[in-house]
Amino acid sequence: MFDSNDLLQYTTSEKGSTAIIPIPQGEWVGIIQGDKLKFRQSESKKKGREGETFTVLDVVFAFDDPQIKAETQRDTPMSRMSLFVDLTPDGKGLDMSTGKNIQLNRLREVLGQNVEGRPWAPSMLGGQACKCKVGWRPDDKNPEIVYDEVTAVLPL
Repeated sequence: MFDSNDLLQYTTSEKGSTAIIPIPQGEWVGIIQGDKLKFRQSESKKKGREGETFTVLDVVFAFDDPQIKAETQRDTPMSRMSLFVDLTPDGKGLDMSTGKNIQLNRLREVLGQNVEGRPWAPSMLGGQACKCKVGWRPDDKNPEIVYDEVTAVLPL
């Protein structure tokens, strides 16, 4: 049984890992984790755009491939795809006008969810499977550490 006080007193003499083993680069089948879909907003730090607010949808994919599990030493390897999204002028919805939400609409297209006249909500992404192109990006502060990320999605 879990006891917070016992855990505070836990002692170890083992050296712990400081970097996660990334998912191998390549194309893998991933399943979108509906409970991990999340919108977030941040302010730009880019020169000339400082202070501008942008919105991102984080889409987390889980991979059930035995090779990935063995190489990463994780029971449920997951990787994220962050999509910049365009909001309507009032900020209460997704802007679906021409030239807007291209990344999101590419994901919807791959999943068969980008259909005119059919109601759609971001929550409908959860549980859907597609082929994910996984790439690596170096850590900003330590280029020897790399993180995996889903860089593109393709139909199964």
